[in-house]
Amino acid sequence: MAAQSHWNRLLVVTSIPQTTRARFRFDRCYHGAILFDPVIPGGMGEWLYNLAYEWAALAKALVLQRGC
Repeated sequence: MAAQSHWNRLLVVTSIPQTTRARFRFDRCYHGAILFDPVIPGGMGEWLYNLAYEWAALAKALVLQRGC
């Protein structure tokens, strides 16, 4: 979509626990400037759930999902 629209920079808004995985995926597939604006997830339970989920999702992105 970025190539078709001739974008040379992106703003990615995601939760703090998802920022590392989002950065990894965008760096892998997009070569323009990227600005990340992470937001804080809800309460402590949601924060802990998201943190655990993201560790597993990051491992999956590193090992199984190697392409764009």
